Amino acid sequence: MSDEIEQLEKYFLKTWDRMELFYTRIPQMASLVSEIRASGYSKKLRAGQSLNTFIISRSRHKGLKKGFSSIRIDANSDGSMKVTKRFDDTSSEYYFKTIELHTKLIEMLDELASRPIDTWQPNK
Repeated sequence: MSDEIEQLEKYFLKTWDRMELFYTRIPQMASLVSEIRASGYSKKLRAGQSLNTFIISRSRHKGLKKGFSSIRIDANSDGSMKVTKRFDDTSSEYYFKTIELHTKLIEMLDELASRPIDTWQPNK
């Protein structure tokens, strides 16, 4: 494994550490984050959040440029969740009655993990 890939994996892993801490106050989301991580996606995907929305991407940096791929997960107070898949300039929404790692979400995560890593850097 190249040093660059190893460094990127370490960075991605740290983002999942932060999200597991962030979502401790929302137990169902904490369980989902842990389950996604345990499935091996934490080495391939960056985890982040905006307010309470959990955002998964292939971005090297915090923030996403318009048109770049991500999956956004919103937990609802009734225990359901909305998943928004944004790939390129296309957006699709999916609603699930429970907050868990559904087969459709696994398919989306696999598709996201196969996409190129975004090397865009936000203005500093």
